[in-house]
Amino acid sequence: MKIEHECPQCGAPVILEETDRLLSCNFCRTRLSIQARDCFHYYFPPADNVKEDVFFVPYWRFRGMHFLCITDRVEHGLLDKTVPAVGSRSVQASLGLRPQTLKPRFVQPSDKRIFLKPQLSFEESYVITQQKISFEQVTVHKDLTVFESFDIPITETIIKEDVLFYESFIAETLSLLYAPVYIRDAVVYDAILNKPASKHPYDRSLDLQGAGKNSGTVFLPTICPNCGWDMIAERDSCILVCPRCSSLWEASAEGFIAADFAVMGAVKDSTDIMYLPFWKMKVDVRGTNLRSYADLVRYANLPKSIQHGWEESVLYFWAPAFKVPPSTFLMLSRQITLLQPNKMTDNNLQGTRICPVNLPKREAIESVKITIASMAARKKIFFPQLNHINVECVESLLVYYPFTETKSEFIQKELRLGIQKNALKLGQKI
Repeated sequence: MKIEHECPQCGAPVILEETDRLLSCNFCRTRLSIQARDCFHYYFPPADNVKEDVFFVPYWRFRGMHFLCITDRVEHGLLDKTVPAVGSRSVQASLGLRPQTLKPRFVQPSDKRIFLKPQLSFEESYVITQQKISFEQVTVHKDLTVFESFDIPITETIIKEDVLFYESFIAETLSLLYAPVYIRDAVVYDAILNKPASKHPYDRSLDLQGAGKNSGTVFLPTICPNCGWDMIAERDSCILVCPRCSSLWEASAEGFIAADFAVMGAVKDSTDIMYLPFWKMKVDVRGTNLRSYADLVRYANLPKSIQHGWEESVLYFWAPAFKVPPSTFLMLSRQITLLQPNKMTDNNLQGTRICPVNLPKREAIESVKITIASMAARKKIFFPQLNHINVECVESLLVYYPFTETKSEFIQKELRLGIQKNALKLGQKI
């Protein structure tokens, strides 16, 4: 999706991608980090010939990885969907191809328009539009098996049909798109096409009195808070790098926050070494007995005998800090978590080639449950518990791991991992 905007410095027109978090003006050379306090809000302008009073209906726009835990397997894919954020049948159920064909604009506090407040979260809207049946609503067959595992007794489960126990959305670009409409003769009209938005008449379910203003988009100069040097970032980076003082900064609507990081040892100034970023997380997983590496060996049924000290060793979960297709993302998260690498590190990025960070820490934490599910040796027993498991991050660290670059992939021999370069290119489109 392309977004039209004006450079805050000189007013020149700038075209942005929906995933862009860096505004670069070709006229005044300004570079600004783009942030939002909740999520980004965009609107489609109405047609010029509309005479009625126009108001704007919110829709959730989701793009990202979609994971589902079904019966005894984890399925995944990419999702690109718009769903209404209001519970009204008087508006259209989807924006269709408009996000791909029209250029919306940022909602700003100065906009003198009526933007309706969202009544439903994305998850609630998605459930309604998909008519999804939760595990608690599934009709249970007569053939039941009693399971007892970990901390939660499971007394009923379907054993003859596929059951969706849990789904997760990761690495998403979640935003609000406002579509212009107006009311004429008790019918809600699309203010772009000047046609009825729905077959249903206006049911007065839209809260026109509760319309509010958006807090707007925040633009931050990409200047290092530590030394004042220009920081380095790609268009979709959520972590900015200062090459002068070798510091990392996480962008937020409130400003830049220093990010803790470590660099795994390798030969610096090497042209064939690329450092790929990973999130290393110590988490409290409530609802399972996963506390140490010994617990992980038993849980995943690894062909290893429990060694001395494994019962006390801290268990860390890993996830890529860069976007890749869901199959590659899950493979990397699972493999590095099972390996539990623990090598000497430093915090010097000078002389290194690094891959930009475009998957924030909060998304990595969200992925922990899917990683746990994919490693489970007894998935039929474990999956019914997923909705009762809570993950809380205790500490996190951004770790750069050296990969050897070849013509078509990045290879890490010690971890026995290979990542296709095409996977990184596809990840930029998620």
